[in-house]
Amino acid sequence: MSTGNPEASAVVGAYRTIVPRSLRRRIARRVPMRLRAGIKALLRRLQSLALLGRYVRGARARRRWPQLFGTSESLAVLAGRGTQIALVRTTVSPLGLREANLELMVALLEGAGIDYFAVRGSSDFRSSLAVAETNRDRVLAALAGTRSSAPVYVVTCHGDEPEGKAVLCGSARARRIGREAAVLRTGMIWSSPGKSLVLGLKYGCDIEFWRVEEGRLVAPRPNRVTEDVAFAEPRVSVPISRLTRQL
Repeated sequence: MSTGNPEASAVVGAYRTIVPRSLRRRIARRVPMRLRAGIKALLRRLQSLALLGRYVRGARARRRWPQLFGTSESLAVLAGRGTQIALVRTTVSPLGLREANLELMVALLEGAGIDYFAVRGSSDFRSSLAVAETNRDRVLAALAGTRSSAPVYVVTCHGDEPEGKAVLCGSARARRIGREAAVLRTGMIWSSPGKSLVLGLKYGCDIEFWRVEEGRLVAPRPNRVTEDVAFAEPRVSVPISRLTRQL
């Protein structure tokens, strides 16, 4: 179907699918033909601009992450969510993405030498890691370092709810929101090969910045275990399944 045909607009096609034929006929009798033709042409132009924008974003993604194109296991594609990019996986599941995002954040923090501990949060869909507020700049630098390796996104949270739009780690906006947020939700976006299933930051990893108060770390939001911990609290390793109920 050619985009040069005003009748080819996906919006027009959806209109014809959703609106009954009898109702379309009544609308056609009431709306002048010239006006209908103008609306269809406008929809066609808007669709062409959307396709052009998608092509430009795809070209930028190929320049930024050339290693993610050309292999079936890690092909990067547009996820159909504005400017966001998804990583295509042959197997896509909420549990798989949640654990992948947790492993990614743990690797970033350990690679940067940042002390952290896992939090049993209120969500069964996400993992949560706590870091001291004093390590904020180091955490933001570690997140920014992902920009050259893969599309990783971040959004600020108020309590357990995201606020605003997720942005690419390392971007100017990511640095701005990261300087003040008490909780950052981070992670990748996964897509099935046919794009029938796209999973995002609902299955991400939250990074909580715990305040330092009188020798203790104080949580920025409620969780299932405690409001604060002592600096000298011993570290205990537990399976991931202990941190949240399985999906």
